[in-house]
Amino acid sequence: MLINQVIYTVQCEGPNIGKPSILVRTQGCNLKCPWCDTKQSWDTNKGFNKKIVNERVIQIFESYTNIQNIMLTGGEPMYNNFEDVLNYFTSNSLLKNCNIEVETNGTLIKKNENILKKYKDNIFLNISPKLDTTCFPKRYQGPEALDYLYSINIKTVKELDLNYHIKFVYNSKDCFCENNIHDFILRNKININNVSIMSLTENGKPVDIENCKNTIEFCKRNGFRYTPRLHLMIYGNDINENSI
Repeated sequence: MLINQVIYTVQCEGPNIGKPSILVRTQGCNLKCPWCDTKQSWDTNKGFNKKIVNERVIQIFESYTNIQNIMLTGGEPMYNNFEDVLNYFTSNSLLKNCNIEVETNGTLIKKNENILKKYKDNIFLNISPKLDTTCFPKRYQGPEALDYLYSINIKTVKELDLNYHIKFVYNSKDCFCENNIHDFILRNKININNVSIMSLTENGKPVDIENCKNTIEFCKRNGFRYTPRLHLMIYGNDINENSI
C-alpha cells in the first residue's frame, strides 16, 4: 500500500479547517512542482503494507474517539492505487462512517471518473489548481495547457455532482496571480462559495505576514474566503515524514 504517513491531527486549511482528522499521506505524484514542500512523497518506492497501516489506525482509535474525518493527501492521492486506498478506508469497520477529504491537484479527476462516481457519497474534494505551468509535464506548457488540463476535470466534478472546494495560493509579488485566479474561476464557472484563498509561504522561510495581509485584502475585494495554513503558522517549514 503506497502510504507512508498516518497521523491524527486537525485539518489545517480550507473549508474544514480545525476539524480533527486522520491524515493519510500517499506516495507518488503526476506533477513535479519546484515549490513542493513534501517532495519525499514523490518516491513510489516507499509505503507500508496494509497490516501496518491497520495497526496504526487501530492505535489512533484506541487513543481518541468521535473521529469523523480522513484527509487523503500526498503526493497526489489519485495518482497511485487510489481505489485500493478508498476501498480500505470505506470498508474498515472503524472508519466506514468517516468523511474522506481528498487533497488533489485536480488534473486526474477525469481519469478517475468511475472511481469517484462509485465513492461519491464518501468523498469531499479539496482541489488545489496549479496555475504555474512550469510544474506540468513538458507536453503541457503555456496558458492553453492550463485550460486544457483543468476544463475537462472541473467539468467532470460538476457532471458527477461531487462535493468540492477549490483552494488557490495567492502571491502578491506575482503580477499575474490575481488575473490567473479570476480567469480560472470564470472559465470554469466556479461559484465563489466554493473558493478559498491561501497566502503563499516560500519553502524554508517563515510565514510572510505581509503577503497574508495582502491576501486578506484580495479576499475582501472579491468576496472570497480567506484560509490560513495552520501547519505553517504552528510548525513552520518543519515538514517531516512522521512515518507510521
